[in-house]
Amino acid sequence: HLEFLGLLLGADALWPRVLNAASLPALLKTLLGESFRIGIRLAAPFIAIMLLLDMASAIGGRFAERFQLATLVFPIKWAVVLLLLLASTATLHRLESQMAVRALTLAGGR
Repeated sequence: HLEFLGLLLGADALWPRVLNAASLPALLKTLLGESFRIGIRLAAPFIAIMLLLDMASAIGGRFAERFQLATLVFPIKWAVVLLLLLASTATLHRLESQMAVRALTLAGGR
């Protein structure tokens, strides 16, 4: 969550590089490269959890061959992803509200 806020607040550092791009390919390379980097950094926790769930289901399927684990894997993955999104959204909202209160306090304290 702090990663998201850091990327959001650090987005202003991209504009000097975009404005100083010598050509259209350089501009596209900068924009697409930064977009990809930010997307990977934001998706990394979800990707890691999905990989762990896939490995756990593979191990479970290997040791419990009679149990049809493949029918349960997808609902379990959906539930875990939805819980993770819910937790991250709630935490992000709380962090943003705390930052807003601090910013208003600092602005009013002048």
